Amino acid sequence: MKPIFAVPLTIAAGLCCSQIAGSVENKNLIPSGWSALNEGTARGDLNHDGRSDLALAVRRHNEIELLKAGKDATRRLLIFLRQPNGALKQVFTNRTAVLGHDDGGMLGDPFQSLRIERGVIVIDHWGGSREQWEYTSRFRLQGRQWRLIGLRSASRDRLTGDSEQRDTNLLTSEVEYSATANRKTTVRRFLELRAVAAGKSAPRLWLASGTTLRAHLIGTILVVTAEGINARAVLRLRDAAGRVVKPLSTSKQTTTQIARFSWKALKPRDDYNAFGPGMGEANGSAADAVADATLEIAYGSRVWKTSHGNYPAQIRFARRTEFVLPLAP
Repeated sequence: MKPIFAVPLTIAAGLCCSQIAGSVENKNLIPSGWSALNEGTARGDLNHDGRSDLALAVRRHNEIELLKAGKDATRRLLIFLRQPNGALKQVFTNRTAVLGHDDGGMLGDPFQSLRIERGVIVIDHWGGSREQWEYTSRFRLQGRQWRLIGLRSASRDRLTGDSEQRDTNLLTSEVEYSATANRKTTVRRFLELRAVAAGKSAPRLWLASGTTLRAHLIGTILVVTAEGINARAVLRLRDAAGRVVKPLSTSKQTTTQIARFSWKALKPRDDYNAFGPGMGEANGSAADAVADATLEIAYGSRVWKTSHGNYPAQIRFARRTEFVLPLAP
């Protein structure tokens, strides 16, 4: 049997020195009175320049005392980019991406890990009591902003075994959803169309044949615009029960169609938050309102299918126009 530590002494010494150097470097970068959380240090290339960068999840030394006194004990996410001279420069500080010590409920501290995968910062949380929940958030540097590009959220009733999981790719708008209740499992894949307030630039949802969809909310009116669509096609919206929602009005211009619907008629749920840590109340925005409605593009009685696995788009209204980590004040 080979010994467990069958590592050449020269390599082992190099690893040891590297770890010590990294530890000393981290210590010098962390503000006085703060320390890195366990599993809260991650290294990797965040800006694709071939150099190793650093992300830290940190807490105050007296975090527990501050919490007991009802004072601010907010944790921080610190991001450092490696400069051409080899030094690390702090470029970003955030106070919403890492949940606090008391945010995990009966299961305790919710923070699980911080890591970097292929240039993406990945943060894991879990918590709850009888109902256990999990969040895995993925942030990537785009331009000068750190954007949420993916989220996996899951919950499980530890008594009944019922569970729910939603994996959202915010780059492609694809969602994989599964739920188990009474020993029966439901699996769905669909696209999400996110509506933003009037006057804001809405993200485009790309479908087959170059067709794109946009959605805006003007007061209580949901406006859906399809571009590149066949003139014979019809936008059709169905509610959660499968009933067709009658549009307030429609208009067509060659390859563009616009349909207006009453948002209230879709019966949205305001208590739903699909984006977990960093994107909810602590970020200055309420939870997302979601409508379990599906948008169809139909030719007469035949429903046109998308290129994403033949699944229709689901309408979701997000109060945030951009899912971007805010800079800590």
